Amino acid sequence: MPTAVDSTVMLPPPIEASTMVPPHLRPKPDAVKYLEDVPVIDLSPLQTPNSHDLADIVAQVHKSLKEWGIFVVVNHGVAPGLWPEVIRVMSEFSKLSFEEKRKVARNPNMPWGYNESDHTNNIRDWAEIFDFMLKEELSIPASLEPDCQETSTLHNQWPENPADFRYLRSPFSLTHTPTHTSTQEHIQNSLSLPQFHYLSYHLYNRRFY
Repeated sequence: MPTAVDSTVMLPPPIEASTMVPPHLRPKPDAVKYLEDVPVIDLSPLQTPNSHDLADIVAQVHKSLKEWGIFVVVNHGVAPGLWPEVIRVMSEFSKLSFEEKRKVARNPNMPWGYNESDHTNNIRDWAEIFDFMLKEELSIPASLEPDCQETSTLHNQWPENPADFRYLRSPFSLTHTPTHTSTQEHIQNSLSLPQFHYLSYHLYNRRFY
């Protein structure tokens, strides 16, 4: 005799084909164990920097990027209570309806805001992203023409809910920017790039996942 199915059970939504990663690109079962060996760089020497400490950190950054393409930093000076607050606010935002989140979506004329359509290897990422500026507004050329004299002012987009989303910008920039700037400087030094070559592109932008 067939078993009755409880109609109140909520089944998960079907997985969209655009987000399905081919088997050969999926993480291997031992990937978690493998990640335990990701390089960890201690930034505490930067509190009282000297040429030897700086050279050592630059060497670690160079080796990590060359062999792994990624690294983790510790003793970075970011306030311990900041990330739990960021996670709380982003969690509340992610629970909003898609229609509500799309109200602050990125578009061709606005590079900051909500986005869920980033792709890797032509596969849509399983991620929702929110980009914002550390500055509340930024003036840029109104067109891509080399002799353009007009400017256009861009502003951050902030959702109505959660109401305290926008207020994370100031504490986040105050505590996170020095670490971010220092790390980017070490990356550019490890690549022997000119001073500020890389920072000029990334100093004002941040991304939450």
